[in-house]
Amino acid sequence: MPSDAYPDPWQNDYEWPVHELDDYESPQISAARPADHGQGIAETPSIESQTSVTSKLPLIRLEDWVEEKSYDEHPPTCIHYSIEWKLTVDGRVVPGSKDSEQNLVLAPGDYWEKTLRRKLDKLLKKKLASNRSYRPDDTTVVVHVQDRSERDLVKRFDELDIEWPILEQQLLLWSNLFRAGRRLRIEITFNYIQTSGGAGVTSKRGTKRGFASTSERMLAQRDMYIAAEEGSSEQPSICQQVYATFRCPGPPCHVRPYCWQDRDTKKRYRLKTH
Repeated sequence: MPSDAYPDPWQNDYEWPVHELDDYESPQISAARPADHGQGIAETPSIESQTSVTSKLPLIRLEDWVEEKSYDEHPPTCIHYSIEWKLTVDGRVVPGSKDSEQNLVLAPGDYWEKTLRRKLDKLLKKKLASNRSYRPDDTTVVVHVQDRSERDLVKRFDELDIEWPILEQQLLLWSNLFRAGRRLRIEITFNYIQTSGGAGVTSKRGTKRGFASTSERMLAQRDMYIAAEEGSSEQPSICQQVYATFRCPGPPCHVRPYCWQDRDTKKRYRLKTH
């Protein structure tokens, strides 16, 4: 068979048929080309968009905060959290002092300076008796995330000297958990002690170890409730009125300190206070 019956296609002077050139497509090029399906080539996400999804959410500082602005959670652009706080005096929660601040975005330290400290001062004037003296002993703070795998951050600070950057740093560490739907909460207990004015002062008399007696603690608790009642109602305490009504008037009655009189016989009987 003649050698020119089968031309060598790899020779430089070989001419490819036009229809074969049109149909030919490199396998490598075809494999690298993404599927179109008539919708155009899909775009690769930009580096900026990927970073915005994986980066930590910020806390809004006071200089960047806009009070009228609505900071949405879906999708979140910053950390949202809540604060639950209360007041104690001599280790007991003051009735009606528990409060909460919901859906906060302002950094905790800035929120304290702008709002929370003013609320605490107002509560102290309302709930504590004006004829007694109190001072802050310490403040306990718990930072919590709604995730069982994470432990709470528990801190104690002297008086009202809260180190807010420590708490804010913990919220920032949990920002991705918040992005995933976990709730963040700060619990604050402002602990005050009474320093003067009535039975609330700790007494060392009559005890070997210097602790107040049971009766003194009961009186201190009573005084605290009376002060809270008077502060909230701005009226004399009902408890005080009861004590005044049944206080023994003295001679000719000798059943002190408290008594009641039978309306029919006019005889007075001693009342026990416990």
